[in-house]
Amino acid sequence: MKVDEKALGSRNTVGEDFFTAPGRFPYPGLFQGICLLIAGIFLLILGVTVVKVYAPGAEHNPWVLGSVNLFVLGSLLWFSWECAGGRFVQYFALRPVAWGLFGPMVLLVVGTSILASEADNVVRYLIGPPPASFDLSWLYLEAWRRPAGTLFLLVFVAPITEELLFRGLILRGLQIRHGDTRAVMLSAGLFALFHVNPWQMTGAFLIGGILGWWRVRTGSLVPCLLGHASYNVLPLVAMVVLPPIPGLTDIMPVPGFHPAVLDVVGAALALFGGVRVQRTFKCNGSQRPSPSSQEKV
Repeated sequence: MKVDEKALGSRNTVGEDFFTAPGRFPYPGLFQGICLLIAGIFLLILGVTVVKVYAPGAEHNPWVLGSVNLFVLGSLLWFSWECAGGRFVQYFALRPVAWGLFGPMVLLVVGTSILASEADNVVRYLIGPPPASFDLSWLYLEAWRRPAGTLFLLVFVAPITEELLFRGLILRGLQIRHGDTRAVMLSAGLFALFHVNPWQMTGAFLIGGILGWWRVRTGSLVPCLLGHASYNVLPLVAMVVLPPIPGLTDIMPVPGFHPAVLDVVGAALALFGGVRVQRTFKCNGSQRPSPSSQEKV
């Protein structure tokens, strides 16, 4: 497979053996992606630990967590981008996409959110509820006290930093090295592992695969950013606008499951939205960007 180096941009020769497969492929590959994953997790844990030591209790403040996330992953992205030596648009393309895609995409995200919630319930049933260090129920309770801070963390910081890292930087390198399908699956796997705890991994893998699919087919991070933000905010919206639903809107210390009809609705929404999105992609297939051309300016 020959890669157009001009289309891919210049390469920083510092650390070339680590950041590229010399003379062939751009950064990052799978090994470098794993290194980024480990570095991101370590630095986030370190940042939260520092907060806990110097400001006990602040680690449960969404404004503080959002700021730590923004600083840590922002620094990691800047470092990686500089080492890769590429232009911003090569990794983080924000080209507009057809507005007709967004309706089916919303349906797919809503359906996936319902199914991911039930998958979380299954994990809780099999291995028990998460320990205090992994329990994120406090975040939903905090939404009532600090709604602006919670939205800052879930709708602004997390989608931007994680999409730039996983669907921007990592997916692009994997796509050129391994092809579309393997790149989407590998980046979704890394995204799931990034969430560390088993109670989030299934949902993270599902939405990571969907967002990766959108990134490959549109050549843009715009639907990924909006889809990620929507996925994060849906549980909060459900808690506010819906009556108590077992396993969905209640924060339970013991495992609970959705009503069966809710899972059927979730599967139907995901299936219908996914089919509509795929049909739209097929209709616009001739305009689909290639890995080496989608970032040209």
